[in-house]
Amino acid sequence: CYGITLFPAKSLARTRLHIGSYAQCHDSLSAYGIPSHLLPVKCADSPTISHHLEWYKQLEERSKELSMPLPLAAGYNEKDVLFGHKRNHTGNILMRKLVEMQKEAYDVSPKAGKVKLAREIVDQIHSSGGRFLRRDEEGEWVQVSNDKARDKVAHTFRNLRRSY
Repeated sequence: CYGITLFPAKSLARTRLHIGSYAQCHDSLSAYGIPSHLLPVKCADSPTISHHLEWYKQLEERSKELSMPLPLAAGYNEKDVLFGHKRNHTGNILMRKLVEMQKEAYDVSPKAGKVKLAREIVDQIHSSGGRFLRRDEEGEWVQVSNDKARDKVAHTFRNLRRSY
């Protein structure tokens, strides 16, 4: 148990000890949905802290690969929805019109329905060739995640409700 103090503090919040034979630990971890190929040791190995540290390092590298930087947009076109002060941009106006068309359905929908409507509008804008863009620290236009785009549409729904 002393080896657990070698983990970074942010990892300790997600750490849980499983004590027992390999089969018992495997059963316990698989109950959490962790596939056996992700476990730090195999049946024949004796667990050591080096196994865990190596496994943890591989997980960190894998997570770095998955967190890719936002793609740069070489500018914006008339179908793009811009974050910030470009409210009268053609793409923003199109988004507001799509929101206005769905306003009544949004108002009577439960939360899951509201999320679905916002996602559908994001998909409509993407399928028409539009993107959701914001400026980064250097002033370059970058594409935002689908979650941020959905938040923008949901915010537009809420603002529309206030204006009526």
